[in-house]
Amino acid sequence: MAAPPEGSIDRVLDFARYAVAAAAVAPGTLLSVARGRMEPQIGEGTDFGGLRRSEHRVAMAGSREELRSLLAKAARQGEAVTVAGSRHSANGQTLPRAGGLQIRLDRASGRWAAPTMVGPTRVRVSAVHTWRSLQAWLRPRGRSCPVLTDHLTTTIGGTLSVGGGIGTASVAWGRQLDQVRAFRLVLPDGDEAWCSPEENADLFRHAMGGFGELGVIDEVELETRPHRPWLAIFRYQHRDLPGAMDLVRQALEHPAVPGDLAHLVVEGPILDTPFLQFELGLEADSQQQARDLLRDAPEAFAHLERSRRVLGHRAIVKADQSNDRHNRSASYVSSLVGYKHIWNDFFFADYDSFRRFLCFTRDEVFARRGCRHLMSGLSFAYPGDPLDPVDPAHRRAAFSFPARQGERYRWSFGFNYSVPPGPQVQPIIETVATLRREATALGAGLYGYGYAERTAAELRQAYGSVVDDFLALKARVDPSGRFGAGLPLR
Repeated sequence: MAAPPEGSIDRVLDFARYAVAAAAVAPGTLLSVARGRMEPQIGEGTDFGGLRRSEHRVAMAGSREELRSLLAKAARQGEAVTVAGSRHSANGQTLPRAGGLQIRLDRASGRWAAPTMVGPTRVRVSAVHTWRSLQAWLRPRGRSCPVLTDHLTTTIGGTLSVGGGIGTASVAWGRQLDQVRAFRLVLPDGDEAWCSPEENADLFRHAMGGFGELGVIDEVELETRPHRPWLAIFRYQHRDLPGAMDLVRQALEHPAVPGDLAHLVVEGPILDTPFLQFELGLEADSQQQARDLLRDAPEAFAHLERSRRVLGHRAIVKADQSNDRHNRSASYVSSLVGYKHIWNDFFFADYDSFRRFLCFTRDEVFARRGCRHLMSGLSFAYPGDPLDPVDPAHRRAAFSFPARQGERYRWSFGFNYSVPPGPQVQPIIETVATLRREATALGAGLYGYGYAERTAAELRQAYGSVVDDFLALKARVDPSGRFGAGLPLR
């Protein structure tokens, strides 16, 4: 009889701790659902993170025309202004400067452009809509968003403005911003510019990932893909974060990696426990095809099946499980009334730097400080243009991804802390700041709306000449510098 995997008892205990933690939060989560609180509540004068407050005026825009009018009026009056959709920032990035104006995009008005197909594979949609609503519109038409994140109620424009859009399908399809073919940008003075690689290309390459400093991404043309409804999931449990990622990398770089591989996520630690698992999934057109794919592990996964350091099992799930993940996490976070949400995601252009960061996280953070209040860690991999954003002609976004020539895959890791108000908050802020400093020293990029206190020197170190290109554009479209929350670029 084959020997059991090394440390299997420890992994069973890890899972047991996670199961107990999940059971402990279930009553509050179910109560939140029963009360109709399916999304986190954001108070007035603050954002999703809840760490910063601002005294400011609020105006609602229920259409593009109203948005343009409000921006033109603010420009005439020289008023500082930001524009917000879901206000999903961690450190006040969606808040205006003190005394300024926050324009909120009211997607409930019903007066923003509805989705419409503009070709067999391309959809045009108002960027005020959420990714969830776009996916719901596409599915009956046999199409799908190539990539969905685990938070589906952020607006399309908001995600693109921070240069984001990483999810389980990124291993096959890249980032959400990689699907953008063109967009209309409402400029800080209310004028408009249609942007694409051929028209206003400089704005196209810098408004995405520009944190809303150059204008408001209004209407977007996105590529879609055929909707494939099932996933054959190979799920593995591991005890070591760098070790788990080494196994994932080996699978991705195997010469026989399956063409249907369209799902990858590494999760953990989860809910204050050391539980860590990773999933590799193959797309299927039917449940039977998914069963067939699970029958024998692909050659690229053979090392996982043989490893004595992992515990594995297989499952068939619906491909829209992003909805399930979102519902679970959103309803749980909604039950945490008054909590502070402190998170950031770090993006690496090469695996060596990424692995060094994971080792630092394991040895200097988790081993010394534990994972108290850590809702989850999440890691993804995605293919990328090696010259994005090093070469301006290849650039897809301004600030989020490091200005270094990349490898075949780029790598991300995110930390999501939810902390009750009180003395526990500051130690978590210091933990995230420690992670940020280490990631920055290793050349990583940071998610724009996560928790960060970035300096001009750090932005220069990470993005080099991208800063100069961005400043030139900023001076052109917003010469008074009154639009946006204000990036430390000088």
